[in-house]
Amino acid sequence: MKFFAVLTISASLLFVGCSSEVPDCNDSETKDLVLEITYDELIDRFGPELANITELSLEAVRTTDTNKRTGNHSCAADLRIKQDSHLRKQNSTAPITYTVELANDGDDFYVTVYGL
Repeated sequence: MKFFAVLTISASLLFVGCSSEVPDCNDSETKDLVLEITYDELIDRFGPELANITELSLEAVRTTDTNKRTGNHSCAADLRIKQDSHLRKQNSTAPITYTVELANDGDDFYVTVYGL
């Protein structure tokens, strides 16, 4: 349970992907970036040993707001954290939020994750 509690209070992170328009909250590229950011934060906080026995997935992805002018999305999801090894067995869910924004150049998009 300590892992779950610490993981849920982490700061937000930023990552870049390539696109000509803002991808949806449930877009595979968006979700892949959210999971990559989360995995990188897991490595930074707990090391690769724990990260390597952890399986992350997103459930109940939803769009909570879309800016009609910019097309940027505010999103929410449940982060499923599963660890299954001889050292640790855990299965928990944590609510997270994230934003998806298009860069001014129109070629890249940014994903910022909150609640890790």
